Amino acid sequence: YYGYGDTFGYFEGGKVITNAIVNNFNDGFRMLFLGDKLEYEYPNMILVENPKFFFMYRFTGFVNLITLNSYIATSFIFSILAFNGTWILIQLSIKLFPDKAKQLPLAIILVPSLLFWGSGVLKDSICIFCVGYIFNSVANIFVFKKRIIANFCLLILLIILLYYVKTYILLAVFASVFLGFLISSILLTGRTIFRFIKLIIFGGVLLGGVLIFNQTITKVIEEVIFEEVLTTAINYNKSVQAISSEQESTYNIIDLKNDDISIKTIIKLFPKAVNVTLFRPYLWETRKPIILISALEATFFIFFTLFVILKTGIRRFFIKIISNKYLVIAFLFILIFSFLIGLASGNFGALSRYKIPALPFFTALLVIILPTKTPMKKKPHQAITLQNT
Repeated sequence: YYGYGDTFGYFEGGKVITNAIVNNFNDGFRMLFLGDKLEYEYPNMILVENPKFFFMYRFTGFVNLITLNSYIATSFIFSILAFNGTWILIQLSIKLFPDKAKQLPLAIILVPSLLFWGSGVLKDSICIFCVGYIFNSVANIFVFKKRIIANFCLLILLIILLYYVKTYILLAVFASVFLGFLISSILLTGRTIFRFIKLIIFGGVLLGGVLIFNQTITKVIEEVIFEEVLTTAINYNKSVQAISSEQESTYNIIDLKNDDISIKTIIKLFPKAVNVTLFRPYLWETRKPIILISALEATFFIFFTLFVILKTGIRRFFIKIISNKYLVIAFLFILIFSFLIGLASGNFGALSRYKIPALPFFTALLVIILPTKTPMKKKPHQAITLQNT
């Protein structure tokens, strides 16, 4: 769009490592497998100092070895990764909700942001792949009890990969799975009185944990915000024209200079951050054609969410969620992930890319909750006899 972008930066950074392997195998091996930067000229000498960004150079360099430094072929492999992650989510959702087998594939795969941003040399393609297969592996281990050892080994590899790409997504995945199973075991098992007692105990333990580990939680949030704000700031510095253009599409729900990152602040900003991720930019906030596409998508989500709530009823909407542990997990992942992204992005252009791992879960959740019309059984035709008069 601007003549540059992260996708070209990652590809060119990967080429540096690929060329090093060809010209000096020892250097290339150290860069690719040991993470040594050495004295080489990279596309962005600031980004390369961050281990997570340098990992993307290494990962792309490995793919470039297969594609012989072909940008189209490398993009194709990244697209295949993203598609596989999306497809495994579709298969998993159909297994869990077979009555929605016709609606779920279209609802998950036909998200514009997912189709666009999940098809290039980007972190997001790897993230979609990892998220899809992590949830599938967890389901195979704990729900279907299928190929437990193989899925456990795959799960470990995916955790390592996602940790090096985007740690906060890993945090959102496992927080949602752990809390989802825990809440479901409290709300869906035992007699009503025992559920109530367990709910009180769980609430007390959760509150106590928040108070005890307040500093640790705060530190994690600060690291997430620092990583994403740093990314956005570096992208802004690529060009003076790009900086002024991007500022037209910025939003600000937190003042990092004046607001302390505390539990109180997090609770206050939670609804704002979730809203900005799922339902913004609004149409009147668009200043550029590319943001207009995101605004149209966000507007669709607003109306579709309202339609589902009105069709179901707000009380029944949430009852349907808490009555199914898989919907509880999906709902928690959407909330936790949307909060982290909405708080950290600060820019609608970056937001449209960062939020795509949550969108398949959001559309699937709405489709599953939406009541389907049961076809009316046709009454057998009665024979009509005409009497001669």
